[in-house]
Amino acid sequence: MTNLSTSASNANPILHSFDVTNFDNDLIYMSRSPVPSTKLGVSNNTYKQVCIYAFTKEELKRFYDLGITSLESDEEIDILRFLELGMKVKMIETYGKNQSVDVPEDVNKVLEILNETNST
Repeated sequence: MTNLSTSASNANPILHSFDVTNFDNDLIYMSRSPVPSTKLGVSNNTYKQVCIYAFTKEELKRFYDLGITSLESDEEIDILRFLELGMKVKMIETYGKNQSVDVPEDVNKVLEILNETNST
């Protein structure tokens, strides 16, 4: 996850999801809407998901056996099914330049970042 600060309002909810964690950085909720928010708008504690998932075979079987839940269907975020199963999802904050791959065009953006990193 990466902190969006004030740029959260510019994030595309179709491509991005927003994370809420507890004090141990376990995922509490993820949404297509910028969360958390304040009465005045988006909070400075808004995080965007940039992820790599790792689960055991047994966890994936439970995920598969449950099928798509209504919450997962509403938000179109598969990780919510793991939360509904009571599984912990650990989140780690990333710093610096990062790029999620949500559409094929994002691959070129990642390659540019890698080239910049390798040339320094």
